[in-house]
Amino acid sequence: ADNSTLNTKAIQSAIDFCGATYPGGSTVLVPRGAFRTASISLRSNMRLHLETGAGLYGSTAPKDYTISFQWFGGRQVYNFNALIIAANLSNVSVTGSNTALGPQDPSVSSVIDGVGWRWWCQAGCMPLVRDGLSRLWCDTVNPDNSTLPVGLLPEPRGQGRPRLVDFYNCTDVTIQAVTIQNSPHWTVHLQYSERLLLSNVTVLSPRSVGNTDGIDPDSCTDVLITDSYIAVGDDGISIKSDNITLDGASTTIQVPTRNVVMRRLLIRSRNWCIGSSTFGGIYNILLEDSEIGDPGDPLSPVPWAIKFKSHEYFPGSIENVTVRRVRIGAVGPTPWMYPASQAHGNFGAFQLGLTYSGKAPRYSGTPYVRNVTFEDIQIESTGFPGAITGLPESCFMDLTFRNVSFGSTKSPGWNCNNVQMGTFVHDNVTPPISGCKNNNSVGTCA
Repeated sequence: ADNSTLNTKAIQSAIDFCGATYPGGSTVLVPRGAFRTASISLRSNMRLHLETGAGLYGSTAPKDYTISFQWFGGRQVYNFNALIIAANLSNVSVTGSNTALGPQDPSVSSVIDGVGWRWWCQAGCMPLVRDGLSRLWCDTVNPDNSTLPVGLLPEPRGQGRPRLVDFYNCTDVTIQAVTIQNSPHWTVHLQYSERLLLSNVTVLSPRSVGNTDGIDPDSCTDVLITDSYIAVGDDGISIKSDNITLDGASTTIQVPTRNVVMRRLLIRSRNWCIGSSTFGGIYNILLEDSEIGDPGDPLSPVPWAIKFKSHEYFPGSIENVTVRRVRIGAVGPTPWMYPASQAHGNFGAFQLGLTYSGKAPRYSGTPYVRNVTFEDIQIESTGFPGAITGLPESCFMDLTFRNVSFGSTKSPGWNCNNVQMGTFVHDNVTPPISGCKNNNSVGTCA
């Protein structure tokens, strides 16, 4: 428990023993202490439980991680496995002993830590590092100035850094009362799984580090995320759907995400998002009674709060989405990632579009957005209210804004294009939505 000895074999042996000896159900207990490890694989009917003061800390040596042929971003690649892997399992849990949300001293919490600093420097995913302002910092954690170790991976290669917690094709999953932080890449990735519960989870990464998504439900069904705290350098929550081959099939199928409920979340940074991968469609989404940003703290802005995006390779439908009773703090330039000098920063609370990095879907279909409602939402301040930007061939349909108010805006105007006006409801919105227009009189814009 000295956070220097590599404990992967010992932990995996305990997991394998309990899974084989007690196939009907077992608990693997991580006692108080700091345990360094690399990839460990869970088993069905198993609970991995961290006591108060227990911590699993990721190795910074790529050779310590197992490698597999895995699905990521709609294609199969070889990549390093996550620190915690659960694949093709049922009734599996990762739990801790946390009694409070947000950053806490490790001695009073249960921690899964990816120790991502060297990976981040190798990936160059920190704007401040690219600008040279944190060169000394990276010189310390990555003294040989190495790049990501993709040379260790067979072809076709993935990104060359592991995620932190990865559940793939699982049913009846619980993640509860644990802090998950400093992931080399996405933090909690939930793929092609059903019946998932995440509660009292704290997800942390520095706000200056990109590609550290907090919680990403990806092609999942029946997901409940409640009473959790997320502060990361990329999408706090990103709801996705991709394509995959299942059960040895020779062709890919599009797997939708359905029935995701999120309640009482504190998404401190960076935003709540749908996309960019929407290949199989995203249906029946609810976010309520939550906060985005830091209401009451104008010095901790987010560059945007609510975002829709659709990748050029993975366009699919977005239908039946409700966001209600949400408080949003300051929206504006963020010195740690998007300073005011960057043209990238539009700094609008709502960024509802069907493109990604300015690229419209063009390879495999057209995305459609139907029946989306935003109601009872308060935004403290923003550069401008937001952008609602459909496509000429695919307008936003049945879109509703009701009881949406801004404390202050530098510019009151909305950017509103390609919305089906006959089904567009905007009631008690201040500043009001006006000037919407369509660029096409056919298709869904008619």
